[in-house]
Amino acid sequence: MPFIEIKTANKLSAKQREGVKSGIGEIISMIPAKAEEKTMIAISDSTHIYFRGDEKESAAFVDVRLKDAAPFQDKAKFTEALFTVLEQQA
Repeated sequence: MPFIEIKTANKLSAKQREGVKSGIGEIISMIPAKAEEKTMIAISDSTHIYFRGDEKESAAFVDVRLKDAAPFQDKAKFTEALFTVLEQQA
């Protein structure tokens, strides 16, 4: 069961949160044996995120946890697609 936690400095509307959630649901199957039906997603917006000592107005931290191992290539493709979802939806 994948667990994906997203913390973003941006304030997200309900429509944006739904877009992120739906986008992740569509791409999680890039990782073998993973499906939207078994994926948990937590989205926290308006988070104070600091990088190199400075607070960032637009930044995100994403933590993806998988119960079982997955091939590196599949995780890399998923990560790339995940950042596209975030750029488009958040």
